[in-house]
Amino acid sequence: MLFSLIAAYTVLKKPEGTEKMKDVSNAIRAGSKAYLLRQLKTISIFAIVLIIALAFLPHGLQIDVAFVTGAAASYLTAYLGMNVAVRANVRTAKSAEKNVHSAFSTAVLGGSVTGFAAVGFGLIGLSLLLAYLTISKVALLIGFGFGASLISLFARVGGGIYTKAADVGADLVGKTELNLPEDDPRNPAVIADNVGDNVGDCAGMGADVFESYAVTLVASLLIAAGLATVNAANFAYPLYIASIGVIASMLSMTFLRIGKKGSPTGALYKGISASIIIAAILDFLLTYLGNYPMGYFISVLGGLLLTIVIFGITDYYTGTARRSVVKVATAAKGGAGTDVIMGLAVGLRSVWLPVIAVVVGILVGYYGGGLYG
Repeated sequence: MLFSLIAAYTVLKKPEGTEKMKDVSNAIRAGSKAYLLRQLKTISIFAIVLIIALAFLPHGLQIDVAFVTGAAASYLTAYLGMNVAVRANVRTAKSAEKNVHSAFSTAVLGGSVTGFAAVGFGLIGLSLLLAYLTISKVALLIGFGFGASLISLFARVGGGIYTKAADVGADLVGKTELNLPEDDPRNPAVIADNVGDNVGDCAGMGADVFESYAVTLVASLLIAAGLATVNAANFAYPLYIASIGVIASMLSMTFLRIGKKGSPTGALYKGISASIIIAAILDFLLTYLGNYPMGYFISVLGGLLLTIVIFGITDYYTGTARRSVVKVATAAKGGAGTDVIMGLAVGLRSVWLPVIAVVVGILVGYYGGGLYG
């Protein structure tokens, strides 16, 4: 959390640019705040109904506490991430006037606020709940994941629908009727579209990342609590691994630098590769020095390697100079029909490699630590 605050402070110190840039940025920021406030009011209605319903379950009060904690942590992640993002946007644009290195650095710092906040709130929230629960009651942590999922559903899906509606509206009115350029700020629908990008892709994605992170940790703890082969000493192993991931990610930030070729993708490769190598070393030391079964490390290593494999596959199918993207672009010369058909073909074909990679990763995990692995 401290790292998130330092990153936010560093980004906010950067120049905002011209008055016109500030005007556009302030309009987007005002719209984003209004959207999140309206969304919170809607979510609160559903949350109150669910809190009352959960209270009738066995240990209902404890489940409610976990549910509210998960929901609050998820919303705070989304709100903090978006607040920094809307301020980082204009500063990234201003930095881009200098060079691509400066713009990339500003964007990465702005984005890291959401990432580290999600992980921080997740680990802190679960740790506080675990301080009051025995292993026999760990199933109550489901409430934490349930609360995170509720916010994620509204933030990601709601924000996504909103931004797409505004995007299409901006194109129909601005380009078709008024002949305005793409993303012209004189078109109010463009501002609404940019608001949607922030609430959907920043706040929504922040809540979504938090939910995925929290639910994964809760699932691993539930499995650990339900297996006779996992004792109390091994129970917190997933939390230790997650904490090491935080340290590895912090250290890898120093590798996120664009090289001579000026490739942001290359910089991300370096950053992710560095974090995986650092995490693997620290995870091995944790497993060895903590007298955990070495099979656990094999499971963790399989997950780490799976990360870089999925990143590579994604880049192969979506990189600007990659064959698949070039084929879709070439198909566009024949019109919308051929473009859509080629896009569908490439999209469907892009699925099988990730599926195989995940299946192999699961098998490696099972080999290393059985169901727990």
